[in-house]
Amino acid sequence: MRFLWKALVTVFVGVIACNLLDGMGTGPLTRRTPTPRVAVDAKYSIQILTTPSSWLLAEYDRSLEIFERDERETRSVGTMALPPDKGGATRVMLYTYYGQGSHLCVLLRDRGGALRADLETRRGLRESFDSQDPDIRSSLRYLGTFDNRTWPRLFLPAAVLSEAESLASLEPGATRPSSAALR
Repeated sequence: MRFLWKALVTVFVGVIACNLLDGMGTGPLTRRTPTPRVAVDAKYSIQILTTPSSWLLAEYDRSLEIFERDERETRSVGTMALPPDKGGATRVMLYTYYGQGSHLCVLLRDRGGALRADLETRRGLRESFDSQDPDIRSSLRYLGTFDNRTWPRLFLPAAVLSEAESLASLEPGATRPSSAALR
């Protein structure tokens, strides 16, 4: 019985400490974990930031940070909210394509769906694009997969993990985004 009380007091003190630290901005719920930064083209690179949204459950808020490179430096030019990760290990597949106005866009796809983001206007849309558009279909390129099953987070380029292997781990029977699956 004495052990049970010690365990209960320890858990209670731990919960209070986590809440106090989070209020000061140094606790486990305020820790942002970035994936490696990935060059999308010569001008832009991106990374996904993950922040725990629950101290009890494996749920995470995610955001996409966009970096722009010029002759001298690389600087962050914006952050876009991604749909939350409701727990469990996941992979996020990364594609690029040229959208309206020849803007460079990225397509991020995980088991929750697809998100496209225009890197030049910094607009993100949760909807799918017109997969029958021949301009998009011809420019769609698979770059690789952010693997959130490992620690630290890894980016597996297309040469290491093929699109077919990544799709197979994403969901059984998944198809490429340029097919009718994203319509």
